[in-house]
Amino acid sequence: MDNTIREIIDVLTKKVSGTGEIVLEEDKIIEDLMDIGFAKTDILKAMELFFTESIIKPLSLGDIKPKYRPLYNRSFTLTEKVYLSAEAQKFLKKIVYSRLLTPEQNENLISRAVRNMYQDSLDLSLLWEIIEDIVEEETILNQICQAVPEFTDFFKEESQFIN
Repeated sequence: MDNTIREIIDVLTKKVSGTGEIVLEEDKIIEDLMDIGFAKTDILKAMELFFTESIIKPLSLGDIKPKYRPLYNRSFTLTEKVYLSAEAQKFLKKIVYSRLLTPEQNENLISRAVRNMYQDSLDLSLLWEIIEDIVEEETILNQICQAVPEFTDFFKEESQFIN
């Protein structure tokens, strides 16, 4: 990637995060960048890089045990970064990088977390409820608690009542 495209991406980042609002008018962004002196082809290349999702999924996990699963490399999209608080992103990253969930479960977890943030807010107990809906095995829930100690209280409360 050449320096011109990096500069354009830097400007786009400042436009998005500087005001706290996302400017969705692509034509206006292009016009502003052309006024600064960037070529339209460079702007379009930079916008494509900036606004595309970056998700890399392993090919097939099948019945691979969690500790043997390949690393699931997942970056949050721009939309997810806008809707998810920094704290929610931190917990979701811990879960994703723990390799305890399949890519499908991770994607389900992230999309449901975004929906909840969009509708209201996402606290730790609600995130735990989403995880419980997605994960069926109690051993995996226990391992998630070990990977993310903040969930331990929720897991202990429920396991106390099981005979």
